[in-house]
Amino acid sequence: VSGYRDFAQHWRVELTARRWVQDFIDSGEKNEDQVIRLSLSRLFARNMRLIFSYERNSRDSGVDPFDANDFFLSIGRDFGR
Repeated sequence: VSGYRDFAQHWRVELTARRWVQDFIDSGEKNEDQVIRLSLSRLFARNMRLIFSYERNSRDSGVDPFDANDFFLSIGRDFGR
């Protein structure tokens, strides 16, 4: 599930939530991963964007359980405009 909202002409907020389940028949293990991502982007030119995002990844059980909090800063270019 993903959605975004544009505001103030040059800003965008986007929220994404994903659940991914894997069943391993041979070992009998089952992974269940959850990802939540929140990003804020600023349009600089007609096709250039600066994006700051936070991503929360977790696996509560299964093969190698983990929790991760990641922050990203990226520059994007839209070639379709």
